[in-house]
Amino acid sequence: MNSIVLRVPLLILIYFTLTNCISHKISENENIFYKKVTLKFIGEQVLDAKLDFNNTKVGGLSGIDYSNGTWYLISDDSRNPIRFYEMNLTFNDTTFTAVEVLKVNKLLNSNKLPFKERSIDGESIRFDTTLDKFIWTSEGALSLGIPPTLFETDPKTLASFPIKKISNEQQGISNGSLEGLSIGYNNNEYWFSMELPLKEDGEQPTFTTNNSPVRLSCFDKKTKKITKQYAYILDKVAIKPKTTNDLAINGLVEILAISNTQFLTMERSYTSNYGTEGNTVKIYLSTLTDATDISALKSLKNTSYKPIKKELVLNLDTIKKHLPSKRIDNLEGMCLGPKLSNGNNSLILVADNNFNKFGEQLNQFIVFELIPSF
Repeated sequence: MNSIVLRVPLLILIYFTLTNCISHKISENENIFYKKVTLKFIGEQVLDAKLDFNNTKVGGLSGIDYSNGTWYLISDDSRNPIRFYEMNLTFNDTTFTAVEVLKVNKLLNSNKLPFKERSIDGESIRFDTTLDKFIWTSEGALSLGIPPTLFETDPKTLASFPIKKISNEQQGISNGSLEGLSIGYNNNEYWFSMELPLKEDGEQPTFTTNNSPVRLSCFDKKTKKITKQYAYILDKVAIKPKTTNDLAINGLVEILAISNTQFLTMERSYTSNYGTEGNTVKIYLSTLTDATDISALKSLKNTSYKPIKKELVLNLDTIKKHLPSKRIDNLEGMCLGPKLSNGNNSLILVADNNFNKFGEQLNQFIVFELIPSF
């Protein structure tokens, strides 16, 4: 089996904390509720952008998950083969020393044939241990009439079956639709999220405005229906555009359930014309408690509702100078990893390098220790 290992010098451990002022609440079912979440930086690794593995270019890494000792990373390359990789990440409580590419899995459609070229845009991947299946999101190809879709894949055959196609009225805009995915904390449901607002709900955020709610949906695994839906308000664009022609955007790129009512959410803002300094990535602790179920609302404009409560855990700009790369790239994937020696979970982020189509970008991996407080 071919493998590639890249290493960088060890990093000094740095602490970054922010207390979230949330009341401690334990339900009658002893459900976990976090008063705060702290992220302690462990290390960074970068895979070579020119890396080839089994006749595929390793890049576009938009989603990551961990299960049974293996890391799974989906590529958003819309050219065949539509694929996800198996990798090994080597780290401990204080150092992150290697990323090893182990295998490429070529996803097939329900007829066990390659997907139609340019029809898939893979964004997030999870492994459902209760069903022994991969679950993943695709933004589809709206310009070709191919809707965003939630897929289920058999790990043995790699045949993929649509389990939820996003309806026309809720599929959003091209390259701003179905993005984030998490398995529910109780394993009975999946949660998925849009990157940008639906046209019926609000406007894309700008540097000065953010009337920008995106929908976070709960999908029942048995009924295959959306049972709940909540509004998540995006931040404004972080960096001011230099000209009116500059691209300036902020979206919700990943979600991760850490309790029945709480998620880690990752927002990525990007402004062009700043070279490698255009990205700002923030991680929030987001709480559904008291938020309004908006599943029956066709539009959020001129409507009263209570959005998801979110509190900043970490703005990654604060750790940029401590990374070997000295930059925060196009981070899109997030997952919990194995427990560290003290019993806390690891948290891993990965960046989509866009195959360097828009300039120099990184296959970047960043590892933290997730420190909870109840």
